[in-house]
Amino acid sequence: MTTIRQRLFAFFIVFQGLFCNAVAQETVTNDSVTSSKDKVHDVLSRFSFSAEGLITFTHEMYSSHPDRYDEPEKYRNDKSHGHFYVPTLTLGIGYDFGKGWNSYAEGEFVYGDTDYYILDESNAQPGCDTRWIKKTAYVNEIHLNQLWLEKNFTDWANLRVGRMVVPVGYINAYSDSFQFFTIFSPNGEGSLLPDTWYQAGIDFWGRYKDFRYECQLLTGLNVSGLFAETWLQEATMSANRFSLDSDYGLSLRFDNYTIPGLRLGLSGYYGKAQYKDYADSESSSSYKGSIAIGSLDFTYDAHNWIIRGNVDYGYLGNTTTLSRLYDDNEGILSDDAISLIAGNAYAFGIEAGYNIFSQIPSLKKRGHKLYLFGRYDRYNPCADSQTRDLYDYCNSQSIVFGVNYMPIENIVVKAEYNKRILKKNYNNEPRFSVAVGFLI
Repeated sequence: MTTIRQRLFAFFIVFQGLFCNAVAQETVTNDSVTSSKDKVHDVLSRFSFSAEGLITFTHEMYSSHPDRYDEPEKYRNDKSHGHFYVPTLTLGIGYDFGKGWNSYAEGEFVYGDTDYYILDESNAQPGCDTRWIKKTAYVNEIHLNQLWLEKNFTDWANLRVGRMVVPVGYINAYSDSFQFFTIFSPNGEGSLLPDTWYQAGIDFWGRYKDFRYECQLLTGLNVSGLFAETWLQEATMSANRFSLDSDYGLSLRFDNYTIPGLRLGLSGYYGKAQYKDYADSESSSSYKGSIAIGSLDFTYDAHNWIIRGNVDYGYLGNTTTLSRLYDDNEGILSDDAISLIAGNAYAFGIEAGYNIFSQIPSLKKRGHKLYLFGRYDRYNPCADSQTRDLYDYCNSQSIVFGVNYMPIENIVVKAEYNKRILKKNYNNEPRFSVAVGFLI
């Protein structure tokens, strides 16, 4: 198994070869016109680079045991716990070929270890509960988020092909940490949709007057490994680390900028769901379902206020058959269980922040910003009649209060108190977090 260092070394060797080849071609072709130094400068000027990172500390004042929803009284007084965490480092590189042709590649470097629990059935007797065994998974991976080639014809007509962001919902259309006040993605949309949603396909987009629009034909989503509490979050993943194509999906997005300072967005997705872990899976023929998602979102940025909001609704078809497949293949469900994955899910959220440094002339002149903000979310990834009682702890609210301080444009320091509010027979989940992020 290769290490991150080996993978990075291989990546930069390939990049160096491509770069040197591009320089050589430019030099040979244009040697009679300009010097080699000018060619190198021209090639370098066509590259663009981006980077985003986040360093966080979180102190959770509730139990993280997986049985905390089954036996809330048992874990009500568990000790609080905290940890420093560096979620990811994202690096991107773009190249402008000229004449409207450009490309972009983005990789995400993930490093850390994660504690998780698995079921141990080796000593289980009929009618007895299995027991949980704690394991630690050491994560050391590089993810390819985006890789696409684009042709720009005019402002209102552009074509892109490859792996790209699917801009359904606010957290996907505006995914970097400077586009929302909370440290992590907002609780609501983050419990329903892939975050960030990357998919391979073809994209047509453009802008005409006050409207921006985008239409994508995409690889279909895979529903073979979903969990009730996170609905479609894992639907972009595959057991084989690639999508097993047979069905397709369509995403649409429209944004309007007619009112100064206000952006109104409407986005949606529709496609046939796939149940596949490998190409000749017999289970794939027995499940037929579709996925539909609709989302409204807005951003108001004026008069030292930033206000953002979203409303999302999702539908997944034929969940009864899907649950039976989970039962047959993995032994997750008992015979009397109704459904593991919900057919309906929703989320609503709104946040508002005011830049108090706008009232201090010396700090405003130096470009310092300090937003005091609050956020409210209401969401349920298990909202249909079959799952709302079985997973009633998923019916949640959350409130967040905090600050965002930006000493310069590309640096942000965040601090927040985030409380997830569950139904009264469960334990609420408060946490305090601090983070430092940068964006290039």
